[in-house]
Amino acid sequence: MSGIKTFNYCCCASAIETLNHTGIVQPPWKARPVLCIVVVACGNRQPLLGQLCGFSFDSLTKIPYLFKPFQSGFPQYLSGADLVEKTTRFFRTTDIPQKWHLVNADGQTLGRVASKVAHLLRGKHKPEFTPNADMGDFVVVVNAAKVKMTGKRTELKEYFHYTGYPGGATFEKYQELIRKKPEWVFEEAVKGMLPHNRLGRQIIKKLKVYGGAEHPHVAQQPAAYTIQN
Repeated sequence: MSGIKTFNYCCCASAIETLNHTGIVQPPWKARPVLCIVVVACGNRQPLLGQLCGFSFDSLTKIPYLFKPFQSGFPQYLSGADLVEKTTRFFRTTDIPQKWHLVNADGQTLGRVASKVAHLLRGKHKPEFTPNADMGDFVVVVNAAKVKMTGKRTELKEYFHYTGYPGGATFEKYQELIRKKPEWVFEEAVKGMLPHNRLGRQIIKKLKVYGGAEHPHVAQQPAAYTIQN
């Protein structure tokens, strides 16, 4: 007969008794499932299920470990693993909307502002954060040329680059690089705080760094993100 489905459920009698008396059901870890309910529903099973059990269907939906469907023709016993509610969810990139943030690096310490930007790019500020997915937002950084370093790092910090050929090793001072290409200096600081794999290379593409105060992403309407130094 089309449109008719059969649902087999087994539950613990102690759990039913606790619900009827107190309205609260604790996980019946040591209870034995002695009650079997066979429900035949056509389209909507809510009224029939609530009528058989003696209480509303809404109260049953709040107790995920009370009922368990099974395929065989006889009741199954609930194990300890079945009574544990699995609440951990893993999201995909398309499940979470991505926002745009605007960060003003003027007067900020390079390491501190870079760590905050990496936090936004990674998506760790979201409750849906999934380690193996790109869950972060887009970040626009302006005034990257006006970042500062603490202590004597401004004079002592150097960047090393090797071309792979003999004699191709070069050292460049931070003072020179921040003057010539501040965008590269900021991107390198953030890149070192992201995963060093294919996911990290994908995440860094959402970072837009500009040495001055102007940026071409006005159409995206990035929201200002304040960083306490």
